[in-house]
Parts: sequence; structure tokens; C-alpha cells
Amino acid sequence: MRCPNCNTPLEEGSAFCGNCGQQIAPLQARGATAAPTEIIDSKDYGQATAVETIPAPVTPASPQAYGNNQQSRPPMQGGPASFPGVPPAQGGPVSFSGIPPAQPPLQRGPASFPGVPPPQPSRGLSARTVAFIAIILLLLVLSVSAGVLALIRGSGGNTPSPAKGTTTANNPTTGAVSGKVGLAAFTDQANSTTANSTITVTANQLPNPPAGHQYYAWMVDTENESSINYFGPLVLQGQTYSVTASTRHTNLIGAGNKVEITLEQGKVTVPTGNIVLSGTFPPQAFVHIRHLLFRFATTPNNVGLLVGLLAQAKALNLQGELLKNNSNDQQAVRCLAQSIIDIAEGQNGAHYQQPDAACQTLNMVQKGDGFGLLGNGYIKTASIHASLAATQSDSTPTIKVHAGHIRIAMDDLNKWVTTIDNDANSLLANPTDMLKLEEIVTLSDHTLNGGDLYHKERVDPVPGEAGAITAYIHGQFMAMLPMRPGA
Repeated sequence: MRCPNCNTPLEEGSAFCGNCGQQIAPLQARGATAAPTEIIDSKDYGQATAVETIPAPVTPASPQAYGNNQQSRPPMQGGPASFPGVPPAQGGPVSFSGIPPAQPPLQRGPASFPGVPPPQPSRGLSARTVAFIAIILLLLVLSVSAGVLALIRGSGGNTPSPAKGTTTANNPTTGAVSGKVGLAAFTDQANSTTANSTITVTANQLPNPPAGHQYYAWMVDTENESSINYFGPLVLQGQTYSVTASTRHTNLIGAGNKVEITLEQGKVTVPTGNIVLSGTFPPQAFVHIRHLLFRFATTPNNVGLLVGLLAQAKALNLQGELLKNNSNDQQAVRCLAQSIIDIAEGQNGAHYQQPDAACQTLNMVQKGDGFGLLGNGYIKTASIHASLAATQSDSTPTIKVHAGHIRIAMDDLNKWVTTIDNDANSLLANPTDMLKLEEIVTLSDHTLNGGDLYHKERVDPVPGEAGAITAYIHGQFMAMLPMRPGA
């Protein structure tokens, strides 16, 4: 089977071409009714009060502060995504061929260890990164739209006429928009207590609603019919309608399985009008996407695998920074080396130990959350569930592509953290070994931020470059939900 637009080979059952965005087959969606249980703040609707009833996951683990020497990292930035009007990211033009482009440019300094790419300035997801992600998502929307419109135009006079009583684009009061497409994408909010607390819903080329009507966005849970999440009215910007909504305590990946855009009259808090666009997550693949981004049974506080991995990568990088700053203090080096081992191996690791009295005196007692990065910890388990999401019968080309990027990042992390763990064990016996110390500093930075292996001033999801931030962003790309006309 090949794409009718770019002739790229396609897997059986594909709905979209992973190369050019051409829609190959209709997307499946299921309709349902649900009782309203939550209102979520909308950036375009007066900041409605949140009434949250979905159990909120525990805040993702982050490095703890212990005295003057343990400085907590600032929270990962990830404000609400904005599609139209986002300023272009710095670092050169963006290329797009059906797959979101590489991560935003990363600034680099001189190498600190022979043979290893130099460390990068430590950071979370900056505003520049968020802007770049927004551009990526917008490009995906436009690509999918172009593919669908091309398919419709290519069908020419073979397009069947609507049956009597059905809706058409010429009757906007019914909400029908044949051929129009939308997208729902998830990001983080800096002041939220949980990951994936922000959603941006966009729709291309909807007809203008009649007087007194507006398009509204919602998330519903069709499996349990237990909640409706209200995102507010969509606002027209250029030819695109969009809304960005946030909540402080709800991870929206776990709040429902279907996103809808409806045409409503007046202000509403539950959907009663016609469904214009909708998208339903593929149920089998979505189980494992939720494991990555929302909740997993065996992690501390049931944190999502990529969420926990990112938090532990931040903790590891913080210990690397402290190690560099205390390199002349042998006792401090031993304490920080043990903290690095505890974060890397977890409480089931062969070299895991509780901090001794000397380290407690120095306030250098970071142990991580106990799950560990190595062994059966975050790296291996996240890689497994990315693979499981990609290999389900209902997995989409988008899920498959970005699951592959996560696997690449996990391979990189496994190599880097294993080297860090070995070096930290060496420092326990020889805290004056500056070669090992510098290698830990460099690779702990790569573990979080990735490394610019080919000096392109950016980090790509390719072997030798992808770190924890890369993996986390591509996990969110796996959760991007295309929307099609109707329920």
C-alpha cells in the first residue's frame, strides 16, 4: 500500500501518511454522553473557576533541597501552547515532512571532557522551547489539513451528495464542516502541580458561526461516561479557530479519551449542540501512552514513566552541577557520588545506600525517588511501553514515529547513565579522579538536555543526542489527537 500523494510505502491500516500527512482512510471516533464534573480554566473565556473531581496524580518528583548546597532546579517551563502568531524559533529554518522537526537550538560551550560532547547549560523547558513546540504543532495541523483537502479535491465528482437531513458546510447552523480538520495537543503549565495540564485545540477553515453561536471544545470520557471537561469557546485567528485551557491539578491525558468541538448557542458548560469535529484516542495504544504520561502502577506515587524519568534526570543533573562546584572537597565528592548512584540505580540497585552521618552534616543526601533510572527503572520501562503503544493494532503513524524517537532517547540514556554510575562508584574510592568527575558532569547534563553531537546548535531525536527532555516532548507528540468532522 502506498500514499497516493507522495508514493511513500504505508503500513496496513494506516490512517495518515507519516511522510506528507495525506489522509489515507477515515479516522474512527465514538460518540457518547457524559455527566459534567469539571470546568477547566480557558485562556479565552474569563478564567472560569475549576471544579475538579478527577483524582489528581501526585506532583512529579523533583530534586529536593537540603541546606545551602542543595539548590532545587526551577520547574520545567511549558506554558500554554499557541499556534497562530507564535514568533519563529531561533536557530534556522524549520523543515517539515509529516514529522515534527527537531528540538529547539541549544547553546553550547567548550567541551569539558575529551571524546564526549560538551555539556549544555542546564535548563527545563524554556519559553523558547515552548514556542518551538507550538510551531511544530501548527505545522502538523497545516500538513494534515493539506492532506485531507487534497484528498477531497482529488475525489472530484465522486464525492457522494449528503442524504436528506444531513448537515453540509453550506448550513453553518448545523455545524457540519465536511473536509475540515482539527488537532488537540498537550503541554505543561509552569504553575500546575501535575504534568500535561494544558491542552490546545485548533481547527482549520471552519465556517463562521451564525449570530449568537460559538464553537466550543470539550474532553469527554466515553469509557466511563464520568466526566466532561470544558475548555471554552474557540477564537478565530486568521483562518484557524483555537482555544488553550489549563488546570492546576489535573493531568488531562487521564481526564478523558475523546475531544470534541461543538457549535453552541450562547454560553454553555455542557455540550448540547451539534458535534462539528471530534477525535477519539485509539484505545489499545492509548493505554500505554497513559502509562508514559499520566500514571503507572509501580512507580512512586504512580507517576507516569516519562514524567518520573524527567524528574530523576533533573535530580541527576543537579548532583552533577554540585559535584563540579565541590570538586576540591573529597568528602563532598564522596557524598555526591553516592547520591548519583542512588538516583541512577534506585533502591533495588547493588550499590544503593542511605546517606551516612558525614553527608547529612553536609546536607548532601539526595537519593532520588527510589525507582531508579537503570535496571528495571524508568529507562527500560518507558522504552517497553513506548514500544507497546507503537505495536498495538490501532496504533497510528504518529504514535509509531514518536515511539521510535523515545526508544532512541532511552538507548542514549541507558549508555550515559550506566557510565555515570560506574564513574560515581570509582569516585567513592578515589574522589580526586578529575577525569571521572568531569565525565559525570558532562554526561549528567546530556542525560537531561541531550547532546549536540554534530554541532548543529540543536538536539535531534537521533542516536547520541536525545536526552530526557527529548523523550518527554516526543511522548507528548504521541498524544497529539487529530480530529475529523462529525461525532
